Amino acid sequence: MTTERSAFDDLPPAASQGGHEGKARATRRRFLTSGLIGGSVGLLAETHPISSLANTTNLRVCTYSGKLSGNLSQGPMNSCGGHSPGYYKEHTSHWPPGPSPGTCTGGGNSFCTSGTLFVTVFGTAPDAAFPAGTPASLMNCLRTPGSAAFHYAAAYLNAINPIFQGKNPSSGYDYPFTAAQIISYWQKNRAAGLALITQFENVP
Repeated sequence: MTTERSAFDDLPPAASQGGHEGKARATRRRFLTSGLIGGSVGLLAETHPISSLANTTNLRVCTYSGKLSGNLSQGPMNSCGGHSPGYYKEHTSHWPPGPSPGTCTGGGNSFCTSGTLFVTVFGTAPDAAFPAGTPASLMNCLRTPGSAAFHYAAAYLNAINPIFQGKNPSSGYDYPFTAAQIISYWQKNRAAGLALITQFENVP
């Protein structure tokens, strides 16, 4: 008989862990179980690592509220966050290194030519509809509100953006997901992932 396991089974009891690492792991447990970011957490916790929901790089923990009690890190605790799809659509000079927005003319409501394709990053085509001959690029997905790809394109850019990474990110925010996790949500658990990532489009 096979016993089903959840992500919580991989966490040792909080009481048995000492120091910063033990505190960080205990905080991840509280972050998951407290319902801070809605009902999608439980579903995602079943299929994704605990680190999906809290960034513990260098034993630091970010929180959506920014108000977890206690000194759980070496340095200030940052809020979790990232830019919105609209921000990346309007600020191409603020894209992280790597992906290209392509050539865009005619204002924010027109589509762009060239640019990094959505399928190149995510492995499958986006759910957005484009006019014939329009490339299904990350930038063009950012110009199709109402699609899941609209949010996933921004989530990917946030995940690789240096201003949301490292021990002391320049933005003051940590983005709590890696690029690999964003891609995995798109491929394996798109709806639940969408409900989660849209709550981290909060940095102006």
